[in-house]
Amino acid sequence: MLNCAPTLALLAKRCETDERDALNRQFGKGTLEMNDIRLGRLQPLAPDPLLSITAAYRADDRAGKIDLGVGVFKDEAGATPIMRSIANAHDQFSTLEKTKAYIGPKGWPGFAAAGAALIAGDEASPALLERIVTTPTPGGCGALRLAGDLLRQLRPTAKVWLSDPTWPNHAPIFSACGFEIAKYPYFSIDEGLKEGAMLAALEQAAPGDIVVLHACCHNPTGEDLTEAAWAAVTRICVERNLLPLIDSAYHGLGDGLEQDLAGLRSVLNAVPEAFVCYSFSKNMGLYRERVGLLAFLGETHDEAKAVDSHILAAARQNYSMPPTYGEALAFLTLDDKTLRADWRVELSSMRERIKMLRAGAVDALGVHFGDNRFNYLNRQKGMFSMLPLSADQIARAREEHAVYIAPGGRINICGLPQDRLDEFASAIAAVSG
Repeated sequence: MLNCAPTLALLAKRCETDERDALNRQFGKGTLEMNDIRLGRLQPLAPDPLLSITAAYRADDRAGKIDLGVGVFKDEAGATPIMRSIANAHDQFSTLEKTKAYIGPKGWPGFAAAGAALIAGDEASPALLERIVTTPTPGGCGALRLAGDLLRQLRPTAKVWLSDPTWPNHAPIFSACGFEIAKYPYFSIDEGLKEGAMLAALEQAAPGDIVVLHACCHNPTGEDLTEAAWAAVTRICVERNLLPLIDSAYHGLGDGLEQDLAGLRSVLNAVPEAFVCYSFSKNMGLYRERVGLLAFLGETHDEAKAVDSHILAAARQNYSMPPTYGEALAFLTLDDKTLRADWRVELSSMRERIKMLRAGAVDALGVHFGDNRFNYLNRQKGMFSMLPLSADQIARAREEHAVYIAPGGRINICGLPQDRLDEFASAIAAVSG
């Protein structure tokens, strides 16, 4: 069970040291006393790279510009639609809400339990479900931060292991919690999934370390763990007493609702403890509503409930009460048989659109490059993949062709215009030459 009695004096001393070191790095003026710092002496931070791309794209007045940076689903018109099932759930909600008073830390009635059932799956045993506790959070980011804050208190010397590469906000979130970040090799365009190197790195993790895994549709690569890799990672977590923290942000956008979480569920059925951070932003289109869940799997029901009390205390210290509106929409969609069936149809359509765009991009790139070097895009899952472009080539694509690509070459497949794939491929070929 998680150690819920950390030495507060040790934590306070380490926190003060970490903060002083961070300030010294910020100002570069040697040792600073904490009470010497004025807020006005802070230097402006560089803008977030992904948000900067969005701002630059909006300011670009060229016709035919292509935005492959922002990570949202887009339909054939280039819009991020309100899903039909969610709109109908809204109509139901408008007749149900009678007050704006707080509901409580577990959010809209039934939402947390519905989330647990969605994560565990229809085939989950009652014994497994009894070991899972869930707490609503402000989006998937809120779930990651809540887990990080709690684990920093309970495992102050642990490292957080992230895939290389990973979602750009993983490292800032866990670093802000005070963790040392370690990386395990994961993917390269030339090699694909670096399974052997990944497993070798995780074999070096210390007992108590935290391993962040992507449930499906890996961001930014689109390269998911194979069934064998999931089994191997699970074995290492059990043997070395590592804590899996599984980030599920794209459930349903890979191969299907059941298939996408097969690896996650195999972990939950094998390990004594795990965290799952779940987001409804992509698979229900609830970006603005910030709908997330933090799930914890304990070795026993009683142990899970004990940890749940600490999760709720951390939530109280962080954001107090979760937002309700989006939770209600998600719950109504999952709970109503008609809405749930319609949601699954819509999600299937989104998934097929992504696959169609992947295949179209591969064909168009193949024509302009004269080979099959981009065939890996068809193998990958979900909204994201990476192109083998340097920083200079990415800048040229933006400046010369109005094609906006995230740092590192990540592209949002959904941003590809279906009727202009040849134009996109031509631009990539032009900057690659």
